[in-house]
Amino acid sequence: MVTTRSSIVKLLIVGLLIREAFSFWTGHPEDFELWVRLGYYVAHGANPYVALPPVPGLSFSTQYGSYEAPVIVYLPFWPLVTAGAYLLYTLLGFGDRFVYYFILKQPEILGDLLLGYLVYRFILPSSESKAIDALRFWMFFPLSILISAIWGMFDSLAMSLVLLALVSATSLRKSLWTGFAVLAKSIPMVFVLPILPPTRRNIWATLLALALPAVTTLAVLDLMGWSFGGFLSAVWGVVPGIGESMSAWDVFFFLYIVGVSPGLLVPLASALALLWIPAVVAAALYGLWKFGYEGKYAMVQTMILCVLAFLLFKARVNEQYSLYLIPLGLIDVALWHPERKKLLYLTAAVTMLFLLVNNNFLIGFLAPIYPSAVQIDLSVSFMLGLYRYGAKLLLGTLFTVFNVLYLLRVIRSPRVPPISAEPLPSSALGASVTTNEPPAL
Repeated sequence: MVTTRSSIVKLLIVGLLIREAFSFWTGHPEDFELWVRLGYYVAHGANPYVALPPVPGLSFSTQYGSYEAPVIVYLPFWPLVTAGAYLLYTLLGFGDRFVYYFILKQPEILGDLLLGYLVYRFILPSSESKAIDALRFWMFFPLSILISAIWGMFDSLAMSLVLLALVSATSLRKSLWTGFAVLAKSIPMVFVLPILPPTRRNIWATLLALALPAVTTLAVLDLMGWSFGGFLSAVWGVVPGIGESMSAWDVFFFLYIVGVSPGLLVPLASALALLWIPAVVAAALYGLWKFGYEGKYAMVQTMILCVLAFLLFKARVNEQYSLYLIPLGLIDVALWHPERKKLLYLTAAVTMLFLLVNNNFLIGFLAPIYPSAVQIDLSVSFMLGLYRYGAKLLLGTLFTVFNVLYLLRVIRSPRVPPISAEPLPSSALGASVTTNEPPAL
């Protein structure tokens, strides 16, 4: 047991050090730059749901232009987190902007570590070796390192809250963690029905999970004096999300780039763009019907169905969305369906390739330490031209193909777990184990 704990601690420390090594001098020239501006302006009382100009002495990218920037499309959780980072920077930063960047990256990095640890904890009661393998995979997983520590996106943090809900012991705890996950980033809403099926026994828990982010958002908007109309306009704009996509839907953007009339493409894309909402609901209902309402196997299979429906029917899929699928896939492969490992790895690999092509092999991510990297990045994008867009369309289509194959395999899965993992001896867990269910929180 001591040896196991020592191994886990070492893996977590190594994973942390790898991520921290990239934290303070890298960042997405659009997203992370927006976090830099967001923290400063929200800490000074500004409304985050408007265009925010550069911050003298802190901004590193002019990708948006001098006075324009897209507004955020998130609930108030992230603006408040970035404001807290800025306030901490004013206490500890000594006027060094790299300290601010370092502090801004900590929620993303710690969330990514927590996500890997929770995957480990979920698998542990069934197989210690597989649990450690899954943790080792995540600590050295290039895609999660890149998205959290280099890009600076916080999807791992939101997904870690989903897993906390998944392993919670009571409906109330599941409801609270699910609500917090949706508050952190609205994408976890696709998991509400699998985690909290609206049965007579837990209908109030389901409603609480939906009400918590809504009530919290309204309360924050009122207390901070932020315009509800501006918030609604900003957030609703991402629901259809027409644009470049890591999916076969990218064909709409590609045709636009090669000169096909927007008058033909935009109405069609707009009509199809909201299909993901009924698709996710249908996937949840099918999963609950096939796998049932009880047990971790049923819950994970239905969650995978829901996130695959989201990825297949969302008009605009970003690379970080894969972090809502891959951790569930790791659990599924370790506990029940090892035959899906190759497909899961192919999905992760094509995501990584798409991210590299889409971001010109990360040249712009050097902007925090080398601001001219933004202009180099734009020049490379211009030189590659249609070759880059064609490669993205090919990779996005492959991502969709793998999602379809994964969906078909889950649909064809048996109703009950195909593998009954042997429980670990008590000496390995420090307590008697009589089930292959993960320990509840």
